[in-house]
Amino acid sequence: MSSHNKNIFQSQVKAVPSLQLVGPSYRLAIKNYEPIAFLFFIPLLFKILGGFYLGNLVIISSKSHSIHFSAITTRNEIGLGLIIIWLSLSIINFAPSIYFRIHAADKQLPQVMICYREGFKIFWKVLFSELLFMLIVVLGLIAFILPGILLFRRYVFLPYYAAQNPNLSYRELFKLSSSQSTKFMYPIYGTYILVLIISLLASAVFGSSLIGDVAAALVSYSVLFVPVLRYLEINNYYKSHSVNSSFVSGKSQLGHH
Repeated sequence: MSSHNKNIFQSQVKAVPSLQLVGPSYRLAIKNYEPIAFLFFIPLLFKILGGFYLGNLVIISSKSHSIHFSAITTRNEIGLGLIIIWLSLSIINFAPSIYFRIHAADKQLPQVMICYREGFKIFWKVLFSELLFMLIVVLGLIAFILPGILLFRRYVFLPYYAAQNPNLSYRELFKLSSSQSTKFMYPIYGTYILVLIISLLASAVFGSSLIGDVAAALVSYSVLFVPVLRYLEINNYYKSHSVNSSFVSGKSQLGHH
């Protein structure tokens, strides 16, 4: 093991256990049910209904091991339309949802219209940050699994940094995200593993029916704030230790409402 890797492991900061973030996340979800409904649940309903109407559009033949499309019916066309609406709303709501999660987790109660208004001010910066993050992680996973996992840890909070520091260049945002994630390697992985486990358990318990998908989605919203709570913990740690202060002080354009 190189001396660099040893330093990373030895310099880990003791953080709040991921499981202890579930309770605060659940309370935040209950308190902010209205923005969650507009920014997350309503778009997800279009996805769930779209999948229901699409049905068995793609058929996998067990005999020939081939994949082909069945005849597209009016029902399938409705399903495709609903999926397109879901994708469109997901893109439109992405920056406002990032703004909402940051401010709600920071013990505020942002209204829906404020989330949209402030989110659209940073729309492209946040959206491109997320797209860049997804691209480099996918490329890392394609090349080798381990680089993708390491890149995930470094840049998973990139959209949050972009939302709070819109004046920074993408190069500066990448540097900031990477440097601040170094001391929180285990907590970051633990955070997303926990969210994944709870989401998978909810899907397994409620099944893949129409009502089951809705129920599983509602359960998953209980951990909606777990990642952003971790992000704020990391951000506050560096603020209090005056590390990277040129990045985190005076840069944010997001107002507090």
